[in-house]
Amino acid sequence: MKWGIGLLLAIVLLTGCNSGNAFTKINKSQSFLATVNIRDTSLTFIDENYHPFAKWDISEPFTGALLLADNDTILLYGKEMEKVQVYSLSAGKLINSWEIGKGIVNMQLLRDGKSIVAVNQSNHSIYF
Repeated sequence: MKWGIGLLLAIVLLTGCNSGNAFTKINKSQSFLATVNIRDTSLTFIDENYHPFAKWDISEPFTGALLLADNDTILLYGKEMEKVQVYSLSAGKLINSWEIGKGIVNMQLLRDGKSIVAVNQSNHSIYF
């Protein structure tokens, strides 16, 4: 009996840990507009008819986002964030993070579609 209760508690605990990291999956072939909501640190995804179809509540103080050329990877950055967070839209989850330090105020994808430039306002530098 005790073993069964312990197993049930472990399953509930593990399920609770996993559900907090998943967001609504966004099909990379779907057309959308994404808004960066700085005040409540979220992303809202809007379809071609201007109807919101997903909202991702992010618990980091991000101030910008950059969609990469694969139309599946989105980078979230912010002046107060230590790391750039890398999300997969199709998986609906955080897949990586890059230690870059505080101060990133802008990121752009270069014309080659492979290189990214990041502007750090705190130390007056540019990263490629």
